[in-house]
Amino acid sequence: MIVRQDRMVERMFTAVLARGHCLLEGVPGVALAAKTLAHVVGGRFARLQFTPDLVPSDITGTRIYRPSQETFDIEPGPVIANIVLADEINRAPAKVQSALLEVMGEHQVSIGGTTLPVPEPFLVLATQNPIESEGVYHLPEAQRDRFLLEVEVAAPSESEERAILYRMSVDPPRPRRILTPERLVALQRSTDEVFVHHAVAEYAVRLVCATRDLAGPERRLAHGAGPRATPGLVAAARALALLRGRGYVLPEDMSDLAHEVVGHRLVDWNATARTTVPHVRFTLADRELTTWIVLDASAFAPLAAERGQLLHRSLAPGLTVIGGHDALRRAVGNLLSNAVQLAPPGSLITVAAGRDGSWLWTAVRDEGPGIGDDDRARVFDRFWRAKGNGGGRDRHAGLGLAIVRQIVESHGGQVRLFSRVGEGSTFVLWSPAPGDGRTNGGPPENAPL
Repeated sequence: MIVRQDRMVERMFTAVLARGHCLLEGVPGVALAAKTLAHVVGGRFARLQFTPDLVPSDITGTRIYRPSQETFDIEPGPVIANIVLADEINRAPAKVQSALLEVMGEHQVSIGGTTLPVPEPFLVLATQNPIESEGVYHLPEAQRDRFLLEVEVAAPSESEERAILYRMSVDPPRPRRILTPERLVALQRSTDEVFVHHAVAEYAVRLVCATRDLAGPERRLAHGAGPRATPGLVAAARALALLRGRGYVLPEDMSDLAHEVVGHRLVDWNATARTTVPHVRFTLADRELTTWIVLDASAFAPLAAERGQLLHRSLAPGLTVIGGHDALRRAVGNLLSNAVQLAPPGSLITVAAGRDGSWLWTAVRDEGPGIGDDDRARVFDRFWRAKGNGGGRDRHAGLGLAIVRQIVESHGGQVRLFSRVGEGSTFVLWSPAPGDGRTNGGPPENAPL
């Protein structure tokens, strides 16, 4: 039962008329809306409940050996249908999610060298829980790009929740089929005839290209929208115009749909970091670098004092970095934790920050045992252990430094180590300065300290 979700319903029908696929993101329970739409538009319906133990053949189909005939037969999977509901698609690993790529893009399935077409019209309605929920997997960018629209479904308000309760508690209403596959195909053809003025088409092109201009290591986006975004935006705008009773597209149609059509095709540093560092969340913002380094240093000061170490800060004022505040603090915190644990009592630990041209740097230097030439090349590898430098690094797994590198590289930066056995170590985190695009040559090679 759908109660007062007018925008979501409009977007789902937009995807149907534009021959695109629709991804609904919200709390559990969203699948009911997709199932209702499937009953209304008619055709063959299939529901796929994604779980972590699924394999690709559970979706696409497989070859089955017939002993009586001594031959292999093709057993089509449930994806051969007019409307496929992929419920909680991000509950399954990426390998299973990607099994839908061919059928979503080409409207066909390849099984053991045999290609099977899907019936027309064909539509995938997928639901997913928020990416940050427990027990879910981040959708690959290639698959997100196959969805024409990604629609965020808000939780019902108090009055809507009450209406759902009253309607569903005694005699739940049942959806009524009002379309047939043939009628739906005719409506899709009518959508193709909606007029798009060349100036409106140019508006779509400039909007998509603007996302690519905002991408780069020194910007907030890792990648702009791909080439499917522009025709997808025009097709969706045609469908929306037809739903609103017009035979022509207005710029307002595209601006209304831009978030749902283009937004999920953008790859920001947040998404990149979730892929490489799954347990670190990013909230992109402008942060004063020196402020949170002071907080980190203050947090480790009691432990350093207990060990008889002197923790010194040397921070240039007015440094601002764009990125995930918590993730960057974790990177610096890992370095400070290592320094305090491994440096001998009575030694000096220095944390410093500054700017060199178009790069910001943060450095942590200790007077510990240092790292030899052989180990320096592998120090950022996962589960790295030194062979025993006398300072205790051989007693610590190398996950902390691997996470540091992944966080810094997810922000478009680099991490470098300067160390010699018996002379201590200096870790330097380089990140692009905000608004400065002159970073093609990479950060300086020398240590800033």
